[in-house]
Formats: sequence, structure tokens, C-alpha cells
Amino acid sequence: MLKNNKIILAFMLGLALLLPMKVDAEPSYSNVYLFDEASILSSSEEEDIVEYLETLDDDINYLVITYDDSDFGSDTDEMLEAYYDAYFSKYDDGIAFAVDMYNREIYISGYGDIQYKITDADAYDITDNAYKFAAKEDYYNCIIKAMNQADTLVNKGFILRPMKYLVLMFLSLIIGYLFAFYKAMLQRANIKMTTSYEDMLLTGANIASGVTVYNTIKSRHSSSSSGGGGGSSGGGGGGGHSGGGHSF
Repeated sequence: MLKNNKIILAFMLGLALLLPMKVDAEPSYSNVYLFDEASILSSSEEEDIVEYLETLDDDINYLVITYDDSDFGSDTDEMLEAYYDAYFSKYDDGIAFAVDMYNREIYISGYGDIQYKITDADAYDITDNAYKFAAKEDYYNCIIKAMNQADTLVNKGFILRPMKYLVLMFLSLIIGYLFAFYKAMLQRANIKMTTSYEDMLLTGANIASGVTVYNTIKSRHSSSSSGGGGGSSGGGGGGGHSGGGHSF
């Protein structure tokens, strides 16, 4: 009986060796990378962010980096580009986001064709909407909100653009005051305002009160910015990518 059991055991072992074995292996390529160099995220937050990014477009590369070193000085754009180039080609479609703790700035860039879907102005709007989370040290939600809005724009959706509406409001007020002041000055001087000039001012006021304001925030390179709390900074567009940021 014992001999029979040994024979059966040997047969089962031989059969197991012939069966294909399942081997777990890491994929040779990934389109999602997250590096918490500044150690501002918990392990569970890192996992959740990666899992979220993996649900997005497989044809787009996603990079998130938190950083607290002075190697790149005040140039967050250059730092983010260096990380992106280390793992992808700058010509590949991709979205890169940085929380730069050294410069106290969040920054987002679009690479490849994504730079035309997330322009410099879009990058400013995204970071305008997300920097408040960073200011509250809620870096997890800051990253999620920024990448979610980037994905919305890539898929031709709409995001809030508060800075454009603020500029719109100020332009309307300024033109309104200028119109009222000029008209009062002419009335005091007993000079009748010509119809053509009055029409020109009214046209300017109407334009300023339009729904959309384009190019209200000009791009400038982050190395030329002085930082400061709550101000917009950064730039991009060169080297095959767009970009913009906001200090916090």
C-alpha cells in the first residue's frame, strides 16, 4: 500500500511539472508613473491616484511628481520636463503634473498632441482651480482634481475658468468708469460727445461684457517669476509641450 502511494505521488508530481506555470510579472511598459519625492502622500493615496490614472485613456501617458529639491532652481517647468523625458518621449501624447514644494507651485503640462488640447491658458485655468487644495495641504485632492480636469479638456468637456470671469468683471468696470468719466468731463466743458466716439466706447464696453475672454493670462517662463503667494506663474509651449502653474 505504501509503495502504491509513492507511485501515485510521483505520478502527480510529474504531471504538475508538465502543466504550464503561471508567472506574475510586471509589464514592460506603463503609461502611468507617480513619484512622491517630497513624501507628501500616504501609501493609500499613491495607490488611489495610480488606480485613477489607469482608468483614463490608455493612449496617453500620465506622470505625477511631488518634488522638494533645489536642483532646478525656480524652474518647475524644466523639472517636470526632465522627469517626463526620463520615462517617455516628449513627442508622445502625455499629461504631466507636479507639486513643487521647493517653489510652492503646482504645474501641469501637455505633451505631443495633448499640448493643443491643454494649452498654456488651459493649464493656468486647471491650476487656478486646484491650487486651493495644495494651500490646505490636501495634495491628494489637488492632484486628482487637476488630472480630472485635464482629462475633461482632452475629451472636449468644459471646466470652470474663474480667472477669466474675474478679468471680465474688471474690464467691464474699467471701461464703464472710463466711459462715465469721459462723458462727465465733456458735459462739464459743455462739449457734445460725437456720436462716433460714443459708439466706440459703447462697443468697447459691450465687448468687455461678453461671455468669453481669450488670452487674458499671458504665458511667461517660471524662471522669470518671483513666486509669491497665490499668484500665477510658469509658462510653456516650447520644446513640444504646453504648460502653466499656480503658486500656493
